[in-house]
Amino acid sequence: MIINRPVTGWLFLVFLTVSLLAGGDSFGQTPQQLEDQGKYDEAAQAFVAAGGRMNYFRAGEAWYEPDSLLKAAAAFLNATQGENGALVEDSLTGLALHKTGLCFYRLEDDEQAIKYYRQAVQIRDKIFPGPHNDRAKSRKNLATSMRFLGNLDSAAVLTREAIAIYEHLPSPDTTNWLRGLNELGDISLELQDMQVALSSFLAARPLVTKVSAEDAFNYYYLGARIYLGFEDFDVAIRHAQRAVALAEQEEEPYWLADVLTVLAGGQRQSKRPEAAKRSYLQAAEILEGDPYETESLRLVYLNLASLLGGAEHEKEALRYLELANTGYAEDPTLLLLEVTKRKGIVQIDAGKPEEALVTYEEGLLKLGGKRGGPGNLVQISPDSISPIYYEEVAQLLGDQALALTHVGRFEDALSSYDAYFNWLDILRNRVNSDASRRFLSQNLRPVFDRAIGVLIDRFLNESNDEDYLWRALALSERAKAYSLLTSIQRDRRNMPKRESELRARIATLERSASKPAPLEAARLELDRLLQQRKTELPETEDFTFREDDLLEMLRGRGSDLMAFHLGAERGHLFVVNHRTGGIGYASIEGVDSLTTEVEAWREAIDASAYQRKSLRPEAEQAALDEAFQNEGLALVSRLFYGKHRYSTIPAGNVLIVPDGALCFLPFSCLPVTPAKPPLNYGAYHYFAKDRNVSYAYSTSVLLAQSKVKAIDYDNNLLAFAPSFGGDAGSGKRAIRQTDLRALKGLEPLQHNREEVESISTFVPGSLSFYGVEASRKRFLETAGSARIVHLSSHGTVNAADPRLSFIAFSQLGDSLELEELLYFNDLSSVAMEAELVVLSACETSLGEYVPGETALSLASAFTASGARSTLTTLWAVDDAATKELMVNFYHHLTAGNSRAEALAIAQRTHREGEDYAHPYYWSAMTLYGAGGPVILKARSPFPWMIAAGGGVLVALLSVFFLRGNRKKR
Repeated sequence: MIINRPVTGWLFLVFLTVSLLAGGDSFGQTPQQLEDQGKYDEAAQAFVAAGGRMNYFRAGEAWYEPDSLLKAAAAFLNATQGENGALVEDSLTGLALHKTGLCFYRLEDDEQAIKYYRQAVQIRDKIFPGPHNDRAKSRKNLATSMRFLGNLDSAAVLTREAIAIYEHLPSPDTTNWLRGLNELGDISLELQDMQVALSSFLAARPLVTKVSAEDAFNYYYLGARIYLGFEDFDVAIRHAQRAVALAEQEEEPYWLADVLTVLAGGQRQSKRPEAAKRSYLQAAEILEGDPYETESLRLVYLNLASLLGGAEHEKEALRYLELANTGYAEDPTLLLLEVTKRKGIVQIDAGKPEEALVTYEEGLLKLGGKRGGPGNLVQISPDSISPIYYEEVAQLLGDQALALTHVGRFEDALSSYDAYFNWLDILRNRVNSDASRRFLSQNLRPVFDRAIGVLIDRFLNESNDEDYLWRALALSERAKAYSLLTSIQRDRRNMPKRESELRARIATLERSASKPAPLEAARLELDRLLQQRKTELPETEDFTFREDDLLEMLRGRGSDLMAFHLGAERGHLFVVNHRTGGIGYASIEGVDSLTTEVEAWREAIDASAYQRKSLRPEAEQAALDEAFQNEGLALVSRLFYGKHRYSTIPAGNVLIVPDGALCFLPFSCLPVTPAKPPLNYGAYHYFAKDRNVSYAYSTSVLLAQSKVKAIDYDNNLLAFAPSFGGDAGSGKRAIRQTDLRALKGLEPLQHNREEVESISTFVPGSLSFYGVEASRKRFLETAGSARIVHLSSHGTVNAADPRLSFIAFSQLGDSLELEELLYFNDLSSVAMEAELVVLSACETSLGEYVPGETALSLASAFTASGARSTLTTLWAVDDAATKELMVNFYHHLTAGNSRAEALAIAQRTHREGEDYAHPYYWSAMTLYGAGGPVILKARSPFPWMIAAGGGVLVALLSVFFLRGNRKKR
């Protein structure tokens, strides 16, 4: 029977006396001699007979060896007491309490283990006020027991604390440090906090050569599972193979069985089903017949059932599920979830969705769910189940929605999808890093696509009821820019100094692939800090999509909405009329080829460009014109005039929410009415001819930006015109240098100084920096001090790794140093909070598109750092053309026009001029975010009076100085 409280006092001594009388043949030998001979029970009794706290502790250690764990725990507890029975607060007590916790942990009584580990932590914290290995070790063990009881958040906090202690020790316990990092990796996997899981794994890399084969095995086993979660199957397989080699080297068949299951998962996902089946069967062969390995064997059977999908393998798959569901389970809840989920998928794959629904309902009822609500579906509350099961419950609900769709119960399917999204939102809210949020969003996106598809089909096939479109648009909004929305709500102006320092350090380390350990250590410290701050910060505002909120915002802008949603197979366009409040729809076919078509049309824009008059042969220019027009018209037809069309394309102010490849499409210059080549680009009918176009990452992001508290700026305009001294190809070479040493100088910009000087004359209260003064250091010192920030510089995008995208500041020497570049991830520590950021530079709207999020561009990075709107470029713009467009834009912006109107007028002026009528020169500029006017603060007359007075004083002093010199002569 498991002890529920310490065994102390006379009862324990009587028990030990009886034990001593039973072992009389060992008299004459010391306790140590008995222990050395392996006579642990007799040695323990002899230690007790000798008396004293240390001997009680030695008795506990002796009993621990043959797994006499209850006797060991009792002895350890007696070692914590003085002669008067009171607890002694010293290092021996701390160690004895830790060992007591370990005894109950091995007895699988985690509640008792937690009790004694907590006491050990309290004692050790008291006697070791600074970092100490013992403080870290007790925390790590306490976290492990917490995790087994499902208290994942508490376990994560404790493990983070333990790791932080190890990081500050001159001689850390390497083994337990690695185990702590592995523990945090495991916890983070269960929480779906993938960035923390990966950071834990990479931070442990330098330690893995200093630990035992078993700990090294666990390290690679964890790495295989993490990369499997990231769907990097080649790396997952590589780590699994290293773990396989260690298991074989140590002749540990059960290690081998565990890692073969993970290896098979990688093989299966990389489309190697036969190899996966062999690995699963090899694992099953090792485990079958061993009563102590039933849980591992269950997992193998569950995976074999999932592998054998389709009607032809249904019986075999169900047989494996039956085998998995046989006998006692250590975690019956997890087993129920896994069997229910996989059995339902097998039945769906076999064409039996009705049977799958019965399976799902039975499973949810057994989990404590209750019938009720729409369709009398079984509903389950997050409060009724441990957080460690949230992901499995969510997946089960998503699969149930799929089965409901198959049997035509569409409204019930939508209810099930809603429940799925609510559960996954709980998971997204629990993680701290943008990388983990993006991972979850990317996994969520296909399920959003399915649910939106159900709503659109209901609209098309049933009643043309607009309510279905509104619900579909709401889901589309929920599926976009989640991390960006979270970043906007972050209070950057009051960011703690340590958080800002960590974000800056992480940004620097992320660009240096040769330093993974310091990077991951910094990431883990930031994660700990953010976790602590969660309890200090106010609740974030709810920006759930609401029809009334959207219409109010659109009417405030005077804009209609065109919101795109591109799934893997189907695309959708939602059109909202701000005047009538009505919503329209158009289907988008051939989504899989859109990326190629957008890229081809962008190339046609570039290829057909010329200033004033084409110098190409007439036939050649006509062919290029035709390519521009035909490919553009094909896109217009695809995007606006699909098979199902229930809307007209709005005119006037238009707000576009792009998706996927459309994030990189210049809508303004889409051809509307065809013309005969050679084209007159100045008089051509473009999409922008009748429209003022602006963009949003999502309408929820716009709403969040509008709720940000206004601040009082020191200046109206903060502008930079850096100088450079390189050649035309330097920018492209810069982003290809993986070691990020000093870069060759970028090509001089001939017109950026003139651009900034002209703009400064329009905007009162301007603070402008030129040449050497336009430095990165100066920018970081002044960021957030102005309503408008204008950077007329080089910008370069690295689509493969957005963290290497940058804006350049003044080049001080022959080469461009890293200190002269502002990178994408540097902005995470900057409080921008400007009304408008203008990046009059190359390709600043480009970046990697993340499904479920948005394009990771310099524009979105500035938005995340607090900018309410950004004006950026889709390709490498012409310096002179941009200067004229920018000057025109500011002229109309300062005259009171809205941001969208000022841009539209400036672009129209280019089209109507002689030099820059071709869309290459004007359509790259894209405006994201707030579209209204920028209200400028009137310049105070007093600074001018002071300056004028100062000038008179300087002049008078100069006169007296000259007179004095004359007298000396």
